[in-house]
Amino acid sequence: MKYPISPFIFKQELYKDDPWKMLVICMMLNQTSYKQVDKVKDIFFDKFASPQIFINSSDEEIIKVIKPLGFYNRRCKLLKKFTLAWLNTNWKDIKELPGIGKYASDAYTIFIKENINIQVEDKELKKYIEWAKTL
Repeated sequence: MKYPISPFIFKQELYKDDPWKMLVICMMLNQTSYKQVDKVKDIFFDKFASPQIFINSSDEEIIKVIKPLGFYNRRCKLLKKFTLAWLNTNWKDIKELPGIGKYASDAYTIFIKENINIQVEDKELKKYIEWAKTL
């Protein structure tokens, strides 16, 4: 079933047609608030519209955009490692990619694979699943 955008409008929903962007959002949300991610996501995706553009960008360009999220050197390295694996490996399970933990894997299952029959720990993802099951 193709789910409409929920009344909660989670960031992941907005990018469910672009799995790389949706996973980047999940990675940005690690140890950061939605409010902080809101400040950089549009700038980030305007500048780095695709994984190919991103991977060919300098660390300095990337850090300039993601600095408000904190841990910017680590984030830059992990986002590059993730994107390189995204582009160049024949991964079969999303969890094989660097930086993809349970939260990102669950979001991928829910928003990209459109499977809401999973057990999640994140309260926001739980809220989305409860809503989707009412449709």
